[in-house]
Amino acid sequence: MAKSREAFRQELEELLDELRPYGLSYYHPLLNGQVQTRQQVEEWCRNFYIRDVSVLLPRTYAKCPHQEARRQTPLARARWDAQAKEDWLEAFAGFCLGAEYYSASVFSLIADRLHGEFGIPKDALEFFYTHLQEDEGHSRRTMEIVVRYATTDEDQERVTTAIRRHILGDQAIVGGPAEATALPTDVVRALRSRVKAPVS
Repeated sequence: MAKSREAFRQELEELLDELRPYGLSYYHPLLNGQVQTRQQVEEWCRNFYIRDVSVLLPRTYAKCPHQEARRQTPLARARWDAQAKEDWLEAFAGFCLGAEYYSASVFSLIADRLHGEFGIPKDALEFFYTHLQEDEGHSRRTMEIVVRYATTDEDQERVTTAIRRHILGDQAIVGGPAEATALPTDVVRALRSRVKAPVS
């Protein structure tokens, strides 16, 4: 028997908190000491955001039947074919919950590092500051959509599996290694301290 919406929401929140050390692992070079020079920061920005995120987001939203979610990117329809073999619910939960659930705290910590350690002016960090505010709302809406449409045991199992696969597997490490690596305990503690409210 499928879990109720509230029970499934609680399960997802617990799962996402369990996986927090790996969440948004494609940003970890900026948090775990691998990026140490301004040149490395610039290279990461070119290779990751411009090349990868601009493709991943549209092709994920393209398959979601929920109109509000699909309106979040104008390129969604053009990217439809990119995820033709993956069910929309799996893609939506895996990428959107697997990313936006963590975005606010991760982007907040990254913005502080880029400003404090690399001297990048705050007005050049608009991407991070915008996301750390907006993604709290996005994660709530994404959770609502996922628990609304995952109404069977099979759907709920596919959702949790997709989230784990996205966060821990090669879909999470865009352009990087096949396995996600956990952040150090002190960084995870700092991220948890920046969480303003649960997504429910």
